[in-house]
Amino acid sequence: MDDFWTREHSDFESEADVETRFVTPLLLALGHALDNIAAKKRVLFREGRNSRIGRKPEADFVVYADRPHCRATALLVVETKHPREMLDQGREQAESYAQNIRTPLYLLTNGKQVEVWQLQIVGDSELVFSDSVENLAASRGHLEGLASRDALLSLCTGLRFKNMDVVRRDLSEYETNETRRCERELSFTVPRFLTRAGQDDVQAELVLDGNEKGAIVLGSSGFGKTTLGKALLLEALEKRLEGSSAQLPFEVFLPDVPVGECTLETYLVGRVSAHVPGYNLSAFKDEAKTNGVLIVADAFDRVSSLERPKLTTQLRNILRDFPKSRILVLSRPNLLPDIALSTFSLRGFDEKDMWALLVNGRELRDRGYSRFKLPEHLVQLCQIPLLASLVANHYHSFERFPTNVNTLYEEWLGRILHPFPVVEKAQLRAFLEELSAQTAIGPMDIGRCFQLAKEMDVSAGLNQLADADAITIRGTSVELVHEGLADFFRAQRLLRLPPAELLASLNAISTDGSSQFPGLLLSGAPTPEASRVVWEALAGQSIKVALASLKFTIGDGERRPVSNSRNVAEALLTDVLTSIEVLLRTHFSDQFAFDVRSRLAGRPVSALGIEGHIDRGFVNFSFFDAEQDDTRVRFGEAEEPYRSWGIALDKQDYDAGAGRILGAQRIADAIKELIDCRRLRGGPVWTQETVLSRLRHLARFYSMKFSAPYDLEHCKADLLPISNRRMGDRLRSRAQYIHTGELIEDIDGLMSDGITVLHEWWVEPRDLDFNAPVARAKLAHTLDEYFRRSQQAYVEVVRRDLPGLAAYLRECASIPVRYDLRGAIVKVHGGHDLHLNYERWPVRDLANAGADLSFPENPMIDLSRSTSDAYISKTELVLAKVGRPGSDFRITRGGIAVPQFNGRSHRSGDREDETAVVSYVAKMLSDDCQQVFSVIPAFRWR
Repeated sequence: MDDFWTREHSDFESEADVETRFVTPLLLALGHALDNIAAKKRVLFREGRNSRIGRKPEADFVVYADRPHCRATALLVVETKHPREMLDQGREQAESYAQNIRTPLYLLTNGKQVEVWQLQIVGDSELVFSDSVENLAASRGHLEGLASRDALLSLCTGLRFKNMDVVRRDLSEYETNETRRCERELSFTVPRFLTRAGQDDVQAELVLDGNEKGAIVLGSSGFGKTTLGKALLLEALEKRLEGSSAQLPFEVFLPDVPVGECTLETYLVGRVSAHVPGYNLSAFKDEAKTNGVLIVADAFDRVSSLERPKLTTQLRNILRDFPKSRILVLSRPNLLPDIALSTFSLRGFDEKDMWALLVNGRELRDRGYSRFKLPEHLVQLCQIPLLASLVANHYHSFERFPTNVNTLYEEWLGRILHPFPVVEKAQLRAFLEELSAQTAIGPMDIGRCFQLAKEMDVSAGLNQLADADAITIRGTSVELVHEGLADFFRAQRLLRLPPAELLASLNAISTDGSSQFPGLLLSGAPTPEASRVVWEALAGQSIKVALASLKFTIGDGERRPVSNSRNVAEALLTDVLTSIEVLLRTHFSDQFAFDVRSRLAGRPVSALGIEGHIDRGFVNFSFFDAEQDDTRVRFGEAEEPYRSWGIALDKQDYDAGAGRILGAQRIADAIKELIDCRRLRGGPVWTQETVLSRLRHLARFYSMKFSAPYDLEHCKADLLPISNRRMGDRLRSRAQYIHTGELIEDIDGLMSDGITVLHEWWVEPRDLDFNAPVARAKLAHTLDEYFRRSQQAYVEVVRRDLPGLAAYLRECASIPVRYDLRGAIVKVHGGHDLHLNYERWPVRDLANAGADLSFPENPMIDLSRSTSDAYISKTELVLAKVGRPGSDFRITRGGIAVPQFNGRSHRSGDREDETAVVSYVAKMLSDDCQQVFSVIPAFRWR
């Protein structure tokens, strides 16, 4: 290429012209091999969620020393500009690429000028070469001394993040081949983030850092666990290649490990020996002891129940026998391995992630970002990465967004089967459906797969199915490439059954909230009758699964258009009513369900009916007592309803199939109202607290002659003359709502249990001298009792009124706990006030629940990431110690308000004169129920 230096370089017309006619010849003239010059290299930034939306960044050229092409071997970034553009316009971009890829130099050119900049560890980059293209021959020696292959290799020898000796390492063949495989399978990825209790989101790659022994990463079906595993493996390989980590990385599809035939160690040896002949178990153990291994263990949830404990033991043994090792386990939330590792949840996509998929390297011109505005009916669905990818594919094909989830799967399947003739397509589809059915528990053995293919006469198409990414073959295991597609086939098979058989089949299987199967059943139901059967089955098994499935049923009106017709209105109103009734009769006590119906109708009702109509896209409905009515669904406008609701369906992205969503919303609102006015029943502690609250309110607000200690016999005698009185506004003020008849019933219940007097068991903190030891002891006793009684009362209410929600309420999963309170006395307005900080720890039972109060010299809690990690890890260890491993314990700490026991709290949501326990329990229940019902799709007005 010597003639390059004497050749004339001019008349470039475009940036592409500069790249083709100048940059590539220049790099070759500098001694770089063509197969080590990567053009349009995608650069993945990991700076967080505030990255700019738009075209995904890619360097014009990245020059490498040799294979594998990774950060360890990257030498030079080249950024080209249009001949009419100034080089300054590309410098910041080029520098960011160089920093990310870790090249010591970057080169800028527009075909007229050439600049070379050297990155500096501290401060700005340094311009080390600048000359015109026409003068390049004269400055050849200077440029070659900086940017030739030999010069860059020499420069990199002193850089700790460079390792040009990769190809001469004993395991380089394995490392290189695995790196190439990951790069091939990760052609386009969106940076992923993990959540952990009590912490902000963290970049997924950070689980590879620090002193942790690894992590368990949980994600539902479609959340991209396998893709994340490959991304983490690639990052780990690059760290090893560049020398910043010594651990030898492995990606293991756990169902592939033949636990009964060999150990996990032997299996890993086989992974390496396939690339490095002669590698044996002794070499593996030496490597693991010296440097450690990193195992990305995918699909723990797909391991058979018989082999799961054995595989868990072998994973634990790796960590025990090789202390420098790290294990990352990927699984669904319902199946956690019993390994003492930090647990993270894989975050779904946000709108920026979705936009990244939609743009995917395209230049945004003309309409810009507005054309990629995601419709409201897809926002929740696209939090699932798989569905986001399918939506993006649909948009790229049709330049519009889909309205039916099933359409997305049919299009996916259509792309897979596109190369096949019509008859063969039908045969292969039937084969994939049968494969899905037979791999519901775990992957199929490859021998059985060959036999099935032979029986269904599709043996010739197996290789093509694998090439088309329809099935995946890992070792001796075969299954569909994605569990979401398998769920689609399973749902389609079930939905072809007659309603009676469909109901029996649904009742016989357990629906998993971490899979897409329930949602695909509901969205794919071919008739209203089938849809009703599916909904009742889902709602009967799990309120969480049923509510989460609703997002699969929504569309923008193309599936079930909104119209003014009576049939459309009656169908929608029927769905509203059946949604309410199915959820109420399954998950709540009879009395609480009665109270919900009464809240909806605005008065007590024996049987709930609904009346309404649709007018120009606006549905209006109300509820009535249908006990004496021939029908429970009436078309028309109620004359004087006690309560009514109106929803602009077309303005809020609902279609005529939104009845179940609207019904679930009405239940959520009614539950909130019942909690707000304390229409809840519990056990002895809750009853004591609510009776005490009402007696104190009657004395203060209505001047009744009640005082502490409250003699219940005397109080009852004073209440009997007004036993049918209702006092207080239910919702519009902070006064308590009291039905004296119900209060008398509660007093009778307490007396029948032997409780005749109610004492105020607390001291008011604001009346104490916090510096006095005796006062501190009294306060400690009060707070201990307060936290214990609050948890007891909360559990009583949930068990009695909300039994079907118990498994999904956050505090219910956390209780029992014991609070470690740290008091700080501060001067305010000439006096003293008490501030409390807390950590809390799980305990074995409610008898051990409560709080401990101390006044340390430094009461503040260190909220740094390192101490937060330690707190979470300790909590997980304590959970295991008290027999509650793997629970959904809510890990939290920080500051907490000092409770006010005198009934004069001004906190939003508290009621006048009620006890601190009643206020706290109501707040916990309100927050928890809001979280359960937050998955119901709700759209903004547009």
